[in-house]
Amino acid sequence: MKRKFILALSLCMMGTTMFAQPKGATEPQLLVKAPMGLMAPVWSPTGDKIAVTADNYYGIFVVNADGSNMTTVSTDAGAGYKMMWNANGKEILGRTNITENSKILHEVKVWDITTGKATTLVEKTRNLKGTPTWNTANVVTIANNLGIR
Repeated sequence: MKRKFILALSLCMMGTTMFAQPKGATEPQLLVKAPMGLMAPVWSPTGDKIAVTADNYYGIFVVNADGSNMTTVSTDAGAGYKMMWNANGKEILGRTNITENSKILHEVKVWDITTGKATTLVEKTRNLKGTPTWNTANVVTIANNLGIR
């Protein structure tokens, strides 16, 4: 019994070292300086832009990869939660939060990062399951396999 315990303990100890993360080669660098807290950075597929959101996923902001030229794409609540670039890096897909009568409703929107124009794909609803994703460059899918656009 004692032998099995020691064997199990040593296997557990070996397992933690096998999955250890390597130390980063360089120190982190500040890319974006802003007057508010930013989080959830998502690189564009072209690698020249970064989309970020403010605390509590408020709004979407896009900056150049070097941290310059921050622009506001959206000021919608919840817009930055699991936001996603389309394949050509010109639009961002997101799900917003709207509070009405103490209930949270969601909309699905696509923002053009050049013009800032928002296109609403799904109007206010409480029946949205999951977060929307790009299936291809022009088709948005939601967990219930609803294809939009």
